[in-house]
Amino acid sequence: GDVYKRQGSVGAGGKGGAAPSAHQQQQRTEAQKAAESALREEESRLHLEERSLASQLAIAAAEAALREIALRQKSHLLEYSLSEHSFSSETVSYTHLRAHETPEHLVCRLLLEKKNT
Repeated sequence: GDVYKRQGSVGAGGKGGAAPSAHQQQQRTEAQKAAESALREEESRLHLEERSLASQLAIAAAEAALREIALRQKSHLLEYSLSEHSFSSETVSYTHLRAHETPEHLVCRLLLEKKNT
């Protein structure tokens, strides 16, 4: 008699191949939707993190370029001051400096301004 009871319980909705109930299907669908939503949220978070890292790399590259430019300019100024030419002690306006700004300087300046805002 014990064998028939076990067979009956398998066919009643367990693992014996019977179709899952509507309630079980609904639970499975809700679980799948929740898993998909969690996956989308994680993908979005990782995408934002990736963009943040890319921005940080771009800023670091701009800062390195600015340091290199500054070193070259210091070197040039030193060479110029040691030559027969001399600099005047007159100050120059910010507008005058910006007028001689190269495209590379402009990119670096804008990246640094963006970083500081």
